[in-house]
Amino acid sequence: NLIPALEKAIEAFPRLSISCDIRDMKWLEFRAALKDYEFGTKHIKNFDRFAIIGDQWWLPFVTKVSGFFYPTLKMKSFKTQATTAAKKWVEVE
Repeated sequence: NLIPALEKAIEAFPRLSISCDIRDMKWLEFRAALKDYEFGTKHIKNFDRFAIIGDQWWLPFVTKVSGFFYPTLKMKSFKTQATTAAKKWVEVE
């Protein structure tokens, strides 16, 4: 589970920019999405940029919709062949 790892990272670094490779994810599960939303709402102040990497047809849509829930978070989706670009985008100050 990614959430415990993120909570540990937040303890060490109060402000994070991350990339998440979800190329193997087939679809979103409602329960998992709800947990992600609760975590994001609780920790939104701890994140600056969030790059999501994958080739799913629904990824750009989900990224755009998520922007409405987390307006202060810079989110962007990247295709798997753009993994290097995603990591560079996350590193920008």
